[in-house]
Amino acid sequence: FLPNILSALEKNNEKKKYLLLSALREMIHCHRLGYGSDIGPVVGQITPHLKFFFSDEEEGVRTMVADCMGSLACLQPDDILPQLKDLITQDTSNPLVCWTVATSVKF
Repeated sequence: FLPNILSALEKNNEKKKYLLLSALREMIHCHRLGYGSDIGPVVGQITPHLKFFFSDEEEGVRTMVADCMGSLACLQPDDILPQLKDLITQDTSNPLVCWTVATSVKF
């Protein structure tokens, strides 16, 4: 499923991005609950797609991204937490990015 979801996200279809991010979130949640194999090897493929939507104008999209990043942070804290820290320090002028990072940590 993952390659199809990521390739569809790359097409940046405005109407489908929330649904695609929702599907990605469900996949990550399944891994978090112990279903499926180790998600570690594919985290590097997932995070660039999520970072693209950190400053999206739609709050629902940002919330979905934050939920995904928060769940990934629970699964791979050594990889995700430094990335969140970098995002917040590199883009302090964008309140949408700051909001998404803060919401990610909440999850």
